[in-house]
Amino acid sequence: MALHYFMDVYQQTEDASDPVLWRAQRVSAQSDAEAIREAKMSFRSLVETNPLVTGFSLRRVGFRRAGDHIIHTQNAASAK
Repeated sequence: MALHYFMDVYQQTEDASDPVLWRAQRVSAQSDAEAIREAKMSFRSLVETNPLVTGFSLRRVGFRRAGDHIIHTQNAASAK
């Protein structure tokens, strides 16, 4: 059964002092490790095409009281 994740991608804009959420995209995977691999590949291509992208966090979507859990974060410098 596939688990559900969201990858929150952040960028640094001129008018913000801290990175802001640029977009969130769904990642479907069988495990946390697979979701991290998928998110890293997607993030690498985003960094190449958008110089304002600064990092991402990957969160596993929980059900009911479990809530969402961040399972991985990465900045743009380590994606290159």
